[in-house]
Amino acid sequence: MADTLAWEKVYNDVVARFAAESTDIPNVFGWRKPKHRGAQQNRICWVPGDPSGAAGEVASALSPGGNPRSIGTLAELFTIYVEGRDATNLENELAQYAATRLIFDAWFRAAYLSVRNLLVVKSTAWMVERTTRRHGATLRAVCSVAAKIPDAAYEAAEDVEAVVDVQLDSDDDESTPNTSEDMDVPPLDEV
Repeated sequence: MADTLAWEKVYNDVVARFAAESTDIPNVFGWRKPKHRGAQQNRICWVPGDPSGAAGEVASALSPGGNPRSIGTLAELFTIYVEGRDATNLENELAQYAATRLIFDAWFRAAYLSVRNLLVVKSTAWMVERTTRRHGATLRAVCSVAAKIPDAAYEAAEDVEAVVDVQLDSDDDESTPNTSEDMDVPPLDEV
């Protein structure tokens, strides 16, 4: 079974590339709404599924074969909120737009280099709820990544030990099959 899922790989690769290239943009993950959403800082918020909560569609295997073989593909949906802020010119909406777009472009490059054409940006939208003094901007992107569903058993737990207590009947050292005569069970025709 795969140690890392496709979407998890994209997230980890983007974080690693940003760190390696000194791109000082925090990435946060989870369903819980981060505090102060609305571009109080530069960051990317990753949320599983699309805004309605849909996880994606299952389709046939893209690359059959391999070990373990692929038995299906989940077009796994996720949403990112790219929050950008140009603190040098908070009243300038063009500066806020540019700061956010540059972060989105850096994210797209890192995500694309992680999984290439398995990444699809399905839609983008500016979050425009605020009508006064934006002091930043937020761009929402709904994406999917083609995730292999492997033909492998789910490993529920690692390092599991079982304690088996075996006792033999002291009167009978050999194992003999139990019959209805040995047990106090009525014959089937009496039941």
